[in-house]
Amino acid sequence: MKNYCRPLKKSNVYFLGPRIYTTAVASLIKTQIMPSLLFCGPKLAACGIVLSIWGVIMLVMLGIFFSAHSAVLIEDVPFTEEDIRNDKNPPQTIYGLYNQVGYNCFIAAAIYVVVGGVSLCQVRLNKRNEYMVH
Repeated sequence: MKNYCRPLKKSNVYFLGPRIYTTAVASLIKTQIMPSLLFCGPKLAACGIVLSIWGVIMLVMLGIFFSAHSAVLIEDVPFTEEDIRNDKNPPQTIYGLYNQVGYNCFIAAAIYVVVGGVSLCQVRLNKRNEYMVH
C-alpha cells in the first residue's frame, strides 16, 4: 500500500498513482476499490498452520524412512509381482521405487510449507484488519 497511496508532506492530500486525492477519497479507494489479499478468517488460517506443521513433520519423516529403504513401508511401494519376476536385478528396482516415493513425500512436504506460509500471512492480515478503523 505504501507504493500506491502515500501522503504528500504530512498533509491531508494523498498521491495515488497519477492523481492526487484528499484523505477521505484515498481512504475510500484503499478500502473499497483496491483488492484485499485476505481470503480466509482467523480460525481457518490457524487451522491451516496447524495442519501444515503436522503435514511437514509427517511427510519429512516418511521421506526419510522411504529414502532409507525401511522394510516396514514395503506395502506402500508401488510394484507388482511381474516387475520382480521379469527383472534381472529386483532389489535395485525396489530401491528405485523407494527413492521415488521418498522424493514424492519431500515434494508434498514442500507444498505444505507453502500452504503454511500462506496461512501465516492470513493470520497476520486478520490481526492487522482488527486494528483498522472502518
